[in-house]
Amino acid sequence: MGTSELIHKPFVPTINELLGDNPPPIPPGEYDARLDHWETCIVFNKATKLILHFTIIDGEYAGVRLRGFYGTKRLIGKPRRNGRFAVGIMSHFAREFLHVMESRNIFIRPLRYDRLPVSKLTETPIKIAVRTVTEVQTGKLAIQSQYSVVDKMLKA
Repeated sequence: MGTSELIHKPFVPTINELLGDNPPPIPPGEYDARLDHWETCIVFNKATKLILHFTIIDGEYAGVRLRGFYGTKRLIGKPRRNGRFAVGIMSHFAREFLHVMESRNIFIRPLRYDRLPVSKLTETPIKIAVRTVTEVQTGKLAIQSQYSVVDKMLKA
């Protein structure tokens, strides 16, 4: 591989780089959290993802940071923190986003799903459902490798 190939090769994070140093898994359930920020990335050289970064704000697990992963149709611009993206009308993110906005009495009827105002999610706490990842595509994870993720956003 020549130098020019290394320079132009897109960054493809591994799952460990995406997850970083995770705290031990927390019990599955519903928690109040705030959205700190979001980022867009490309996984395995083709799958575009939206990652929402939450922090639990109350209870025994206050301060624990968790991530929620959502598929996107495409990214707008380069993958980055608070990056732009487009999702499908029936995508998990679009449905959950509109559900949370409706629970806050903010009624959004998007005509374009590449312009959802994600920053509105950072304004007030969100109830999230958390699950523990115990298996990956290649099989079961050892107990010390298990981690918690945001399964979905519930009403605010």
